[in-house]
Amino acid sequence: MLNLCIGTGWCAHKEGHNNPQRSKLQNSPRWMHRYWLRHIHAQIKEFTPVLYHSDCDIWIEGDNPDNDFEVVLSSVPARKLPYRHDWAASVLQGALYAYNNNMDYLYIEQDCMVHNLPAVLEFAKNHDICYGHGKYSMFPGWAENSLMWVKNASLPRFISRMVSSGIKDLPGGGTTIEMLFHNKFCDMFTPWPFGYGRIRPIDFTQPAFYAQQLTDQEIAQFMALEGLK
Repeated sequence: MLNLCIGTGWCAHKEGHNNPQRSKLQNSPRWMHRYWLRHIHAQIKEFTPVLYHSDCDIWIEGDNPDNDFEVVLSSVPARKLPYRHDWAASVLQGALYAYNNNMDYLYIEQDCMVHNLPAVLEFAKNHDICYGHGKYSMFPGWAENSLMWVKNASLPRFISRMVSSGIKDLPGGGTTIEMLFHNKFCDMFTPWPFGYGRIRPIDFTQPAFYAQQLTDQEIAQFMALEGLK
């Protein structure tokens, strides 16, 4: 864990998320420090968190003196960029930081929480790339990559394929980008042996799992598992 980069991105607009069930906490200025980073830090101690901060309506606030972010700021308003530009930029920013500093790379999306990170990393260490797929995909052929691992030795190929994919310049939402992503990396990846991503319900008794677009109740349950409020 000494050589682990955890990458993420931040983008939050005043109108909120397109999923009405998703907690408003995940667009609040204190989310990243009060919940997201604190929840990770309760499970593992030695890592470098790298944040790509979009130029958006709501900016993060607060600090964590024990393990604060390495922050990269976007210079272009997120509303002027293609739909998935800043998601791709956040993935690439963390991957480049990890590569340049001889680190393995774990990407955890802004609205994703993970239980039992030590077990996640133990599984991942023997694989080039890991992300969710199959029964944890929202649609057939869809990559569930709110939690994603890339081993250091695989970062050059990962970065090259991400850049050549053109994902950051594609307009619109839907399933196109998740399918394109999987097509780019299907020969390198191993699916996580646990869920859930966007699939519900979540079984909070499982030994390891992750989920995104969380409700208020789900956030509270993730925090409670690590003895946090």
